[in-house]
Order: sequence, then structure tokens, then C-alpha cells
Amino acid sequence: MPENRTLSFRAEMPGIGRIPGISDPESIFCPVLRKKRLITMQGKNCIFQVTLALFWIVLTNSIGLAELKINSVSPGIGEMGKDLEVTLTGTGFDENTRVSMYTDAGNRNAIIGSVGTSGPARRVTVADGMAFVVCHDYEEWQGLEIIDVGDPGNPGIVSSLEIPAEDVAVSGKNAFVAAGDSGFQVVDISDPADPRIISSVIFQGSVQEVVVSGETAFVTTYRAGGFHIIDISDPASPRIIGSIENHSYRANLLTVSDGKAFVTDEHIQNLQIIDISNPADPEIISSFDNSAFRPSDITVSEGKAFVADMHGDILVVDISDPTDLEIIDRLISLGSATNVAVSDGKVFVSNRHGGIQVIDVSDLLCRERDQRSDGTVIPMSELINPRIGWFDTPGAAYDFVVSEGKAFVADGHGGLQIIDIRNPSWPRIGSFYMPEAFSLAISGEMAVVGWGGNILVTDISNPADPQYVASPRIQGRAYDIALSEGKAFVASGKSGLQIIDITDPSARIIGSLGPLMPLVLPSASHCSAEAVTISEGKVFITDSAYGNTGFYMIDISIPDNPRIMDSEVLSASNWGSSETAVFVSEGKAFVADLHDFYIFDISDLQLISSLCIFHGEAKIAVSGKNAFVADDVGLHVLDISEPAVPRVIGSVDIPGFARSVVVSEKKAFVGCSSGWSRGKRSGVQVIDISDPEAPVIIGEVATPGSAEDITVSGEKAFVADGNAGLIIMPLPVEIENLTVNSETEISLTLPSPRIAGPHTLRVFNGAYEYDELVGRVTYAEPAPHSADYSPADRKIALSELLRVIQFYNQGACHCDSGSEDGYAPGTGDQNCAAHDSDYSPRDWRISLSELLRMIQLYNSPDGYHADESTEDGFAPGN
Repeated sequence: MPENRTLSFRAEMPGIGRIPGISDPESIFCPVLRKKRLITMQGKNCIFQVTLALFWIVLTNSIGLAELKINSVSPGIGEMGKDLEVTLTGTGFDENTRVSMYTDAGNRNAIIGSVGTSGPARRVTVADGMAFVVCHDYEEWQGLEIIDVGDPGNPGIVSSLEIPAEDVAVSGKNAFVAAGDSGFQVVDISDPADPRIISSVIFQGSVQEVVVSGETAFVTTYRAGGFHIIDISDPASPRIIGSIENHSYRANLLTVSDGKAFVTDEHIQNLQIIDISNPADPEIISSFDNSAFRPSDITVSEGKAFVADMHGDILVVDISDPTDLEIIDRLISLGSATNVAVSDGKVFVSNRHGGIQVIDVSDLLCRERDQRSDGTVIPMSELINPRIGWFDTPGAAYDFVVSEGKAFVADGHGGLQIIDIRNPSWPRIGSFYMPEAFSLAISGEMAVVGWGGNILVTDISNPADPQYVASPRIQGRAYDIALSEGKAFVASGKSGLQIIDITDPSARIIGSLGPLMPLVLPSASHCSAEAVTISEGKVFITDSAYGNTGFYMIDISIPDNPRIMDSEVLSASNWGSSETAVFVSEGKAFVADLHDFYIFDISDLQLISSLCIFHGEAKIAVSGKNAFVADDVGLHVLDISEPAVPRVIGSVDIPGFARSVVVSEKKAFVGCSSGWSRGKRSGVQVIDISDPEAPVIIGEVATPGSAEDITVSGEKAFVADGNAGLIIMPLPVEIENLTVNSETEISLTLPSPRIAGPHTLRVFNGAYEYDELVGRVTYAEPAPHSADYSPADRKIALSELLRVIQFYNQGACHCDSGSEDGYAPGTGDQNCAAHDSDYSPRDWRISLSELLRMIQLYNSPDGYHADESTEDGFAPGN
């Protein structure tokens, strides 16, 4: 490696795009070491350049430039299949203003109220128009905040109480706080503006959860683990009246129902039912151990316990016989489930990446369980797809309560979020669940997804309904996948390279090579193959080991006997394994590890240059004379026209940790994970790179998991979304037909989107200046064909076709509100809309040509859709 590396970074200031009169924007600012937030001056001109930039900020502020803001859109309702002419009002519009539209995938428009909290919001309960929010972090303010939510659209903090809170329950004029090592504390909230601690009970262990029922409080502790019952009939003098010491590490999840307490233990992974009918002598009546799940919350409804699993599932346990517990179902949650609640036949699940999800379990709660012929229960996942909605939140949804059609969410750094959950529909193109989607590659109508020690081969010819093909087991973990000539080449961690024939129905492994690092560096240990690509019949693959990054060129001309042609081992600047990335283009290989970017000549695998610029694990894409590198802080554009001296020419911050980047048609698509951090979001960021020196985010696609890998095809993004599986979503589009009428008004034509539902409009002038109307334009499906009524499912059934034939045979039809379809054969009332089959001409008679059109729609295996360009307004296919 070269001894001298150039540290090059573009420092960015919110609100500043390109500064007039300065041709090289990134030269204005000094290189930045973001992690420590230090600024290092390079050369005497840097002081002048920074001064000039600050002068420009003061000047633009002093002349009163209007803030870019979008206030309204009219109209706000459109119909699928039709363009929609709208008017935007706001401020700060000019000739540089641009507009994009994208699906409100996470129903962010359903958030009706928000309020920031003094620290990350962790737990919440609601009583008498007040929300009681527990806030704490290891390094931030810890306490209880009381928030007035009587007007959900305008919540406001009433008071704060500094207290080491873990959980809170409210009854009457008191809040009962699980205060960790400070025990159980009672807070007088008779005056919400002046809460006061009036009593406490100290335990040997740390109090984690509290539930109140009548004049009794129930708490769990960990370290000196246990379950305890407290008499709170006199809140000023609470006393312990019963306990069970189980001495586990963490008995921390609790609910109470019908004279029983349900306690789960994250450490020993079990569920216990405790008889509390005699509070002085609680008794464990059953204990259910299951090492396959890691419980994070529990709720009880209709004789069933719903246990949230950190791995992503909701376990449904039959508790009708408390002495004989049985898991009867496993509901699929997208992401890592943290909390669960049941209301009105729906299960609501929070997860720290994707907000609140909604699962319809009315069938599960009310019906007799369907059984197979052998008497075993059919899992719900084999009967229906119960997931019906998803509400994204800006932070990490740690806890929530459901009340009167609203969810009150303790959203970490997002504070308290209040969501209208009455319409939980989730607009999407398609999804395919698997325990963990980590990597992804697409070829034609086939998607290959890596999850754990498996790959999943999926037919995506119908993106709305991807179909399972095969799922072969591999050695190691599928970190990255490349496809070529019917074969999948998998970077499989410690097992190196695996080659799989995906044309074979069994998708069998036909070749392998690895572990890789010991083949060239025998002393290497803990190596992990992590990135792979294919070019000119060769595989290029990277791996990492402690202190080293390996890069290999592999001959795959004989797939069942791959061999290393050349290799390079780089001494990493970081000690420890890190993810690597590789991209090959025009005879050059571009490699990234934790901080460094390398360019190789692949004719002899010689290192041309290197650059140390990145923060975190970087991902790479190359297009023409530019490399696009995404890391934990943003997307950086490099000029690689002179490979020996690559340089950063532009960058833009992204609101997540980059997991992948692809480039297509002057746009970069960055897959992001929220991790556990403040202000980060999961999903796909879409960035205009037509001017490489000034990349601009034009929109985003939110996802419920963590977008670990993405592939873009046409107008769709295929996302390996962590625990949420494979997600297929439409991409944002920039509106071309746009007229800026004034500084406060824009006229534009919105094209019909790919899917119905709420859509977000974004106006922007540059990389940082933008505003949004979240979910404010809703596209509705057009009315179904008049013949499609039993049911109205966008397909013409035989009985529905026979009904039209009946009209044809009778020579006429007329309105009849009492019939199933609103029409009847023969002449009569015509004071309603004519039947859709009657169009050429509309004369209340079905002609032979009109009947033949109906037969065409009936014969279409994919049903029909609205199409205003056709004579009857419909067309075969979905």
C-alpha cells in the first residue's frame, strides 16, 4: 500500500447547495474527520474559502430569501390509470424548484401528532387524556414525562420528573414506576403539572416491569430475578405481600389477565403462568420452555397468549388449559418484534426498524382451528396472508399502546408519536417472507436471495406475487451473490466461494473454493468472504480477516473446479473484521473496506491507487468516469478519470447507514438501515447524479426491515430487507410536466403511479433544501367493471359472464337497485349509469361485439385493469 494517503472529504452545511461564483464547491470546505468532528485546515486558502462561504450564508439570509416550503396540494384525490393535474402552494419556489412523487409505503401520513421528549422515549401508557412516557438512555436524561394528548394532533409536555424509570403503569391519581435499581416508586399525579414521588419499595434486584390491577401492583425484577405482588391500597405506604424468587438472570416481561400473571424470561427463554388468585401465595402452575424464541413482550386475548419474538415472529400460545401450554401458530412480523398488542381482531406489533405493523387475526381468534387430515393444525401462514398494514415512524418504536383507534408510540429519539390506525392498509407491489434477507441478485425473471446458510430462488415474473422455486442449503452465510449464465456465485463468509446451478430444480452446489485467506496467507484466521462480482468470465471476490483485506481473481471456466488466478492482501488500518465491497468496470476493480478505497488494474491485479476517506463500511458502484461510494454518513462521488489520483467531487448526506448502492440511468439508489441510531431510517434513497458534483436526493422508499441489499429493474426496487424478507416496491419519480407560476404556486401533472394508496410529494432546490407533503395525494383504484360483482375482484367469473349473456339474449337491460349487480334483463328504468359492457354505442343493449369483449376479459387469466385509452375503459391483464 502507498505510504501517503490523501484524506479527502466534502464538508457539508445544511441549506447550502452550490454557491454561485465558485466552480469547485467541495473546495470551499476543509477535509473533515466526521467521527471526531474535527476540521483540519489544508493550505492558506482554506481560511479565505470558509470565510467566503460564511459570508454567502449571511448575505442570503440578510436579503430575506423565502424558505422552501410546500403547504398544500389540490386536488388530493386521483384515480389509478389517469394523470392528475394539481396545484401546489407554498413559498420559495423558483426556476430551480423540482418535484418528485413516491408511495407513502409506511403510511407516514397516518401520524397525526408528535412531540419531542427530553430523552429517548422507551415506554408509554395512556390514561385520562395524558400519556406517561418513560425516557432514558445510558448517557441522556432519564425520567418520566407527562404529555397532554387530549388533542392528539397537538400534544404538549405538561411536566417532567427526573427518575430512573424503566416502566410505568397508571391507576387513578397515581403513576407506579418500575425504577430499576431504585425499586418500585409511587408518583402522585393528581396535579399533572407537579408530579411528586410519595413512596417507594426497594428490591434486591432491578425492577423492570409493572402492571396494576385494582389495588395490587405486580412487578418483575432481574439479576436477583423474581415476580412480586405489592399492595397499593394505600399508595403512600405500599407493601410486598407475595413473591416468587426464580433467580433467573432476567424475568422482565409481564402481563396480568383473569387471575393469572404471565411472565416471560428473555435469558432462559420461557413462559410461566402464575396463579395470583391468592396474592399472598402466588404459585407457578405451568412453565413452557422454548429455546427457539427470544421473547420481547407478551399480551393475552381470547384464551391465547401472543409472545413477541426478537427474531421477528409472534408466537401464539393456547392458554385455555394453563397446565398444558401449546404453540398453535406463528405469525410473521416484518423485522425484529419488540412489543405486541391485540385490539378489535388485529395484532399490532412494533419493531425498532419499521414502526408498527398490523396483522389480522380475527379468523384466528374466532374460528375453530382448521386441521389437516392427520389432525394437525394448519398454520395460519398456510391459510391466508394476515398482514394488512404498516405504519412507519421516524425513530425506533420501543413501546406503544392502542386506544380508541390510535396508537401512542414511544419512538426512541422520535419522542412520542400518535398514529391514526383506523385505516392500516399497506400499499405494496409484492413481498416474500424469509427469516432474514441479507443479499440479493436478479437475472431476468429470477431473484436469488441470501438468508443465513441458505439461498432462496424466487420467480418474480409477477412482482405482485413472487413464487418459491428452490432453497438450497449452503456452507457458511450468503453475504453477497452474483449471477451469470444460470449460476449463482455466493460469497459465503468463512466458507469462501460457493457456486450453485440455479437452472437445476434442486439448485445444487456444483463448486466451491475456500476459506480464501488461508490459501494465500496461511497465518490468517477468522476470514470471511463478503463481496463478489463477475466480469469477463472471472469472479472477483473480497474477504476480510483480523488486520487484513483480501482481494482475489478466480478462474471459473471450469465451475466445479474454480482456482485463484491472482490475489492481493492489503494490511487494513482497522484491527478487526469489517465488511468489504467490490465493483469491476472497464478493466479496473474498485474495492472498499472499513475506511479505504482501492483501484486495481485487473490485467495483472496491480494496485493503482488508494484513498482513505470513508466512515464505516462502504459500498461501491461505478458508472463512466465516476465511482459512487456510500458509507455511514452519505453518498460520495469520485472522479476516477485518472485512476492514479481519484478525488471526491461531490457528496450528499443520507438518513441511514448504507448497506448497498446501485447506479442506473443517472440515478444512484442507496439501500439504508436505521440501526439503533438517532434520525436514521431504513429504506432506499433515490439520488439524482446527473450532475456528479451536486448529487440530490429526489425521494425515498421506506421499508419495514433494514435494506441490506437492493437491485433496481425498471420502475421497481427489489430489496433484501433483513428480517422483513424480499420487498418489491415502486421507485420515486420526478415530475417532468411542471410550471412554476410564482414564488408561491406550481402547476404540474402527476402521472398515474404503479400502485394505489397515499403518495408523498417532495419539492427541492438542491441537496439539502426540501420539504414534503407526506401521503397527501391518494390514488384510488377505479370502480370495477359492472359485470364484476360476485366478488368484485378484478376478474370476470363464469357466473358473471353468464349474467352478461343473459342481457344479450334478452336484447336489453335496465337499472334494478334490488338485484345483486344493480341491473336486470329487458327494458325499464335507465336512471343509472349504463352497464360497462354497453359501450359501442351506449344504448342499453349488449351487442355481439360487446359480448365478445366480455368473453375476452373472462378468458384473461390475470383478470383486467382500467385503461382509459381503450374503447370500453378496460383491458385484459393486471
